[in-house]
Amino acid sequence: MTVLVVVATYGALFLFMWWTPRFLLARRLTWRHALPAGAISSVGLMLVALWSVVWLPTIIIDNASRFGAIGITFGIFTWLYALSLALVTGAVVAGALEDVRQDRKPEIRVFPV
Repeated sequence: MTVLVVVATYGALFLFMWWTPRFLLARRLTWRHALPAGAISSVGLMLVALWSVVWLPTIIIDNASRFGAIGITFGIFTWLYALSLALVTGAVVAGALEDVRQDRKPEIRVFPV
């Protein structure tokens, strides 16, 4: 991959991940508050993309030879888990950074069932 492709991919991911929380929360989140989530999630997704190129084919081939067709499913679920982990980690770390920035203590909320 050339540097230009990596930078363009990160830029596109960053813009999408910056816009998504604002859209999903119906503009209740300001652009400035969505910025850390976009940046961190984009880095995580770039790492998942790198991992997908390097390790995922090996995992799928090994699982297919060991377990057959269900092994391919295990490999795909591994990829989905890594993708989900990158997205959730970006949102959680961004929220924790916002709490630190505003000097808030973590709050435990108990919701009635």
